[in-house]
Amino acid sequence: MLCNRLDGAAIIPQGLDPKVVEVYQAVGKIMSRFTAGKVPKAFKVIPNLQNWEEILFLTDPEKWSPHAVYQATRLFISNLNAKMVRIIVEACHGPTPPSLPVHCQAQCQKG
Repeated sequence: MLCNRLDGAAIIPQGLDPKVVEVYQAVGKIMSRFTAGKVPKAFKVIPNLQNWEEILFLTDPEKWSPHAVYQATRLFISNLNAKMVRIIVEACHGPTPPSLPVHCQAQCQKG
């Protein structure tokens, strides 16, 4: 996968439509302020995409609010296998979280 830098900060995978990049970066901004309500529809379709990992990282998960992390955990655990869930957990909580937050533990037990 080849990548480009956009605005000097974000790494953008080559081959993605600029509109897709724009939409998912906007979704990332929404998720950074998310507290309650409906999750954006564009976010809900990420687990169903073939290149879901690339798209997910366009949303910049490190900047999501705790409420957004909770909703993303629920969404991805219900739609992905264990290996893919590990990628999500590492993206949101770091590569080796000492212990997962309670809401993630509850979702992992369900999944």
